[in-house]
Amino acid sequence: MIMPRHVDLKGGLVVAKTYLRDHVEVNTRPGTIAREREIVKTLNRFFGSAFLHEITAHRVEQFKRDRLAGRWRAHRQVSAAKPVRPGTVNRELDTLRVIFAKAVEWRKVTEVPGIVKLKVDNVRRRVLTDGELTALVTACPKKLRCFVMLLSLTGARVGETLALRWADISEDGVLTFLHTKTGKIRCVGGTDEIQAVLNALPKAHAHLFANARTGKPYTADGLRAMLRRAVQRAGLGGDVTFHTLRHSFATRLVAANVDIKTVSAILGHSTSRMLLERYAHESEERKRAALAANPGTVGHILGTPGWAEQKVWRATDEKSEGILVDGRRLELPTSALRTRRSPN
Repeated sequence: MIMPRHVDLKGGLVVAKTYLRDHVEVNTRPGTIAREREIVKTLNRFFGSAFLHEITAHRVEQFKRDRLAGRWRAHRQVSAAKPVRPGTVNRELDTLRVIFAKAVEWRKVTEVPGIVKLKVDNVRRRVLTDGELTALVTACPKKLRCFVMLLSLTGARVGETLALRWADISEDGVLTFLHTKTGKIRCVGGTDEIQAVLNALPKAHAHLFANARTGKPYTADGLRAMLRRAVQRAGLGGDVTFHTLRHSFATRLVAANVDIKTVSAILGHSTSRMLLERYAHESEERKRAALAANPGTVGHILGTPGWAEQKVWRATDEKSEGILVDGRRLELPTSALRTRRSPN
């Protein structure tokens, strides 16, 4: 039997440090590497220097409970602790599961404890109207305004857009996303609107969105802080994020009857299934219009005065029996349906 090794998830002995060095840094993007490092710090603060075999399913449930309740603060956090969203906890649980899976693969432990993720509603329902988008763009400072415009016109992710360099832009305004979530190169653009946004950006640095003083690309966290202030100025509510722009873009394309495969290709989804689950949500107005478009025979009956009070028609074995529909008498031959008269 393989004896479990003592592992400090902060990087003191073997597994977590090896996980970051030999797995994360080799197989993931720079942004993911930074996120994984922060998650490992979070796991270390809760589980401390426990043996891997001491991290049981029960202790994982305690971790989930404390994170959701906000009972302890984040790394270097000075302010009071705040509850964490279920999606954030699930990402931390994913990292913990992978660490254990690698520990089994590297023969440090024999099994992975039961790690059950929280249920999360991933359906995004907020779609910006034209008026709301106009208000948001107006409330944005200059360096954020073009960024919001480009996201609204392309549906691109924040990290993909921040990684864009001028060398990735063709003369006709086609954007080539090299650093994508799926790892596949994607080309989007070529419209007059996208070209107009590109023309408004300064070309003093290698990246499209870079600090004018240092030349380094903006960070996603910095732009998110600016967006929160712009959303507050525009009076749109706290549920508007950069991903709201992507969701609104996808919803508008679906509402314009663009086929799902094309929308998925523009957004950079690996499959169309994710689009169907998360973005293709028709508005309530379009649902009502679809239901009203084809009432069929029921709609014809509803147009008959007093339709609800008419006597019940019963098929008989007589030659014919007439009923009134929309003011006209219809003869119903008994050859079509021979039955006995129903008792009164």
